Amino acid sequence: MIYCLVIIQYVYEAAAGAKTGFEMGMNDARNYQHTDLFHFKVEPNNGQLTFPEMIVNTLTGEKMIAEAGEYKVKIAIPFGDRPVSLVVFDIIKTASAFFMLAILIYIPFLFFSIIKLVNKGGILEPKTIKKISRIGWLLLIIFIFNTLIYDIFDPIMASKVIQIEGYKIIPNLSNLSSLFLSIIVLFLGEILKHTAKLKEEQDLTI
Repeated sequence: MIYCLVIIQYVYEAAAGAKTGFEMGMNDARNYQHTDLFHFKVEPNNGQLTFPEMIVNTLTGEKMIAEAGEYKVKIAIPFGDRPVSLVVFDIIKTASAFFMLAILIYIPFLFFSIIKLVNKGGILEPKTIKKISRIGWLLLIIFIFNTLIYDIFDPIMASKVIQIEGYKIIPNLSNLSSLFLSIIVLFLGEILKHTAKLKEEQDLTI
């Protein structure tokens, strides 16, 4: 149930993003430009905790040294000045978003079919174990796609058109939750496979 709510929220956010993207696209077409959105981690050129910027505390008016950890940036680039690599990357990113959405929709169907098999006492059936392992592999695919596209290549593409004073753009490799979840599910599948094999050998012995 919770997973279904997550999917609904994902679709809702995707629809809102698509609407915003369409409006931005219409505006860009009128101005012969393309607006790119980037979300990336940054690190000060001189290392962490060097506080390269100054901000104002509006409560006291006091100036404070500060350091950002990440930025969300919107930048408009004329069509003729947009790197080909960025255009290709946008196409890949859009296609991968639909691909991952399809996986996120498919996983609940697998999950409910597993629950149905378990309720019938088929937890050690080969098809049950195969479906559990399939969920694990799908979660691993999601992690790989997210890591490659959003955590590694997105910062690389951003660095082609953006330079922030005092900072360097770096990959974000801190989001490992889907990796851990996929490993746990795959490990569960292997345990059930081994258990089913032991049960089969025990039945043959009897």
